[in-house]
Amino acid sequence: MLLYKFTDEDNKTYGETKWGKGVVHEAPGGGELCTSAWIHAYTSPLVAVFMDPVHGGFTDDDGNPNLWLCHGNFGINDGVKVGLRRLTTVKIIDIPAITMEQRMEVAIRIATRIYKGETWQRWAKSWRYGGNRLVAAASHADAAYDAADTAYDAAYHAAYAAYYAAYAVAYDSVHATATAVASAASFHTKRNTTMRLSEILRDVINGKRKK
Repeated sequence: MLLYKFTDEDNKTYGETKWGKGVVHEAPGGGELCTSAWIHAYTSPLVAVFMDPVHGGFTDDDGNPNLWLCHGNFGINDGVKVGLRRLTTVKIIDIPAITMEQRMEVAIRIATRIYKGETWQRWAKSWRYGGNRLVAAASHADAAYDAADTAYDAAYHAAYAAYYAAYAVAYDSVHATATAVASAASFHTKRNTTMRLSEILRDVINGKRKK
């Protein structure tokens, strides 16, 4: 299947691993995804761009990364990235743009689906549908953070998704938007449900309004 992977401008990733057109790397697989046992990639270029600030960090302000179209079959998926035992980089493609406002909306949409705090839900709805987007964002972030402190298991991850989504709005933080989605992915892993990040990203980029 088609997958996507960032490298630096020299086509290297962690550990000085060198990639290029037609280059194949292999890993043993097994165990947790976030280890050297797996080669990491993404199922869409939008997901790669959205999550990179808290994963590879290739798209930081001083970076000049390459985004590769790849081919492989993944063996593990945590909802935001996949792990493979074998991956081939095929060609460099254009890096899609995601605005800060779009990042915020994605984080809020995803958190809204799993965090049910009533006041936070009202704030999120107001933000999405034309209310004052700055008012009380920080206080709603703090409230969700407090909820996370008293939550357990999946509810803990849901509250942290809400916290980071509101934090992103309050402090204009790219990293917080990605962390919100990563927290939501942990929630869905606990519940054995699907987050559908690629679909939500496409809807936001295309201006579709859905709950």
